[in-house]
Amino acid sequence: MDNVQNQYDEINLADYVRVIFKRWKLIFLIFVMAVISAFVFSILSPKIYKIDSSLEIGAVGQELIEAPVRLVGKINNQVYNGKYEIGVQADNPVNTQLVRLKIESADFEEAKSALEEVSNLIIAEHQEKLEIRKELIRKDIEQVESKIRLVDGNIQKTKNKINPIESDMKRIENKIQSVKEEQKALEDKVVALEQILVYEQDPGTQFALFDAKEKLENKKQEIENLYLSINSLQRAIQDINIEMANLDVHKDDLELEINKFNKSLQEIEPTKVIKQPTVSKEPIKPRPLLNTAIAAVLGLFIGVFLAFAREWHQKFQL
Repeated sequence: MDNVQNQYDEINLADYVRVIFKRWKLIFLIFVMAVISAFVFSILSPKIYKIDSSLEIGAVGQELIEAPVRLVGKINNQVYNGKYEIGVQADNPVNTQLVRLKIESADFEEAKSALEEVSNLIIAEHQEKLEIRKELIRKDIEQVESKIRLVDGNIQKTKNKINPIESDMKRIENKIQSVKEEQKALEDKVVALEQILVYEQDPGTQFALFDAKEKLENKKQEIENLYLSINSLQRAIQDINIEMANLDVHKDDLELEINKFNKSLQEIEPTKVIKQPTVSKEPIKPRPLLNTAIAAVLGLFIGVFLAFAREWHQKFQL
């Protein structure tokens, strides 16, 4: 059974080869016609060039003016075509803020003009967005500067609170000095009266001693109260100093915020063309060798197919 099948396959293969050799002129004719047609078509077809350019999208600090993917979508949807009907295509290299523009056209001068117009439209649109961003940043700076002026005013008001308190402390210190002198006089009086009473127990002297001691205790209490007042005023000054320190910290934070805004203004990078429209050195279309090779393969297939079709037709006519 297997031998019969192998013989059958050999007969079929021999028939195929026989048909190809029998109809080789037809196959060769179609092959030559396909090759010549493809070659002539390629030579006579207008030469298509690739014209490309590149844009670098601007940014404010680390934030891009427009996402590259969004811009590529707008370009590919012909949003920026303007007066030119040539379709501009774009792509965004991975992990970059670049946008590559390209046109395939036989009229490369018109294509260059189209790319320049599209680039100018994008740059103008982005510049308008930049101006809006700059204006917003300037307004933010003005608001922060207004807050700083307000903080400066509060700092000055807080400083002004210290002067009356220091004046009160100075007045109390002088008062303490005066009361201490009175205390010293009373202490001396008490000593003197006690010495007198050692020799003379006079009621008047005893009353005077009692009165002097009472006044002495009052002076001591008065001095203690004055010291308590000074301590209270010192705590008030400490609280004011803490308040001023907090205001200074707040002012420093605001100044850092202004520095951040100013840095953003300095770091603004506009969208720019980093590669002017450039025409490819060689045309990208047509490609005579490739077209001829494809035509040759197709010609062979068609020639073989027609050869077998013609053989089949003749066989069934008989």
